[in-house]
Amino acid sequence: MKLAGRVRIAICIAITVWVGPFARGALPGSTVTGVLNLPGFPGPNFFNPANNLVPAGFLNSSSPTVSISATQSEFGYQDHDNFIVADFGSTTFLLSDFSTSGSAAQSLTFTDNALNGLTLVKTNDTYPGGVSASLSGNTFTLTTSQFLAPGNYNAQFTFVQAVPEPSILCLGSAIALLLLRRRRAV
Repeated sequence: MKLAGRVRIAICIAITVWVGPFARGALPGSTVTGVLNLPGFPGPNFFNPANNLVPAGFLNSSSPTVSISATQSEFGYQDHDNFIVADFGSTTFLLSDFSTSGSAAQSLTFTDNALNGLTLVKTNDTYPGGVSASLSGNTFTLTTSQFLAPGNYNAQFTFVQAVPEPSILCLGSAIALLLLRRRRAV
């Protein structure tokens, strides 16, 4: 096999090892805890089913700590004015509020170790006043403003791997050194 063929194979292996784990989706199967607070109603976590505001069919119907699913919405909340859905995908997050008469401000916090090393990109936001979001370590925080207009509002975010893991950089360096060594020997 010629050296050029070996270089192509090495590059394919490096890309697969580096990108592969995140391309498959880092979030499904990880454990996330969700907290929904309404600043005008201090205290309770409205994603906790003990408050009797979690509709059937959501993963948080038994606990505010769930395993992220690629096929089912993780968090739900419903009162007489709002139906809030917080749904993680493989590399995305969607927040929806189906409101019949507006909503109080909302504060949502999600904690999941699978979020470590990721960055956040907002891809869509139709909430009046917008959704503020931050990702710090394993904690993803969102805040909405109070709004008075009824409607169907959505905000979508994508999680992106910030930096490759050091072990991947070491593997890439080792492959490059092997290729250089072989090149000198040829």
